[in-house]
Amino acid sequence: VRDAINLTHLWRVPASGGIPLTAMTNGAYDDLHPHWWGSGPSQEIAFATTRGGACYQIATLKPNGTLIATQITPVTGPGFEDLHPNFSPDGERIAFSSNRAGTRQIFVVTRQGNGWSAPAQLTTGSGDKTNPAFSPSGLSIAYQRSSGGTSLWIMDATGTNPRAITDG
Repeated sequence: VRDAINLTHLWRVPASGGIPLTAMTNGAYDDLHPHWWGSGPSQEIAFATTRGGACYQIATLKPNGTLIATQITPVTGPGFEDLHPNFSPDGERIAFSSNRAGTRQIFVVTRQGNGWSAPAQLTTGSGDKTNPAFSPSGLSIAYQRSSGGTSLWIMDATGTNPRAITDG
C-alpha cells in the first residue's frame, strides 16, 4: 500500500479480508514483494526494500502482532535491483531475481546463524529471469523468463537442469 507521500509499505490484512489493515513497515523507504514463511514465533517475511541505500535489497522481518516490525534483517546489500524474494519450504533459503550479473538472473542465499550467505547465482544466459518460486518439496524452482516473449521455466534448486514448461 502506498502512503500519503507515495512510498510503498507492507500491510497486514485479516485472512477473511476487510479491516483492520495494520502497517508492518513504515519510514522513508519503499517496501514491496512480501513472501511470508513459517508460523508462530518462527514467522518471517522476506521483502524487497530501499532501506539499505541505492536500489532494492532483500531483507526479512519478524511480524510483530499488529505493530510495526522492529526486527528487520538485511539479506543482500545495496547497489543492485534485488526483487521477488521467495522462501524455500524449510525457510533455510531465499531465491530472488537480481541484475547483479548484468541481466536479471535468479540467485539464492542460505541461512547462516542469524544472517544469510552471499548470493549464489543459479541461472545464466540471455533473457531476464524473475519471480522465482520454490516447489513444495524445495527440490525445484519455477521462474519466469522474458526474451522475445515470456515463458515459464523450472530448474533443480541447485540451478541445474533448466527446462521450459511454456513456450511464451
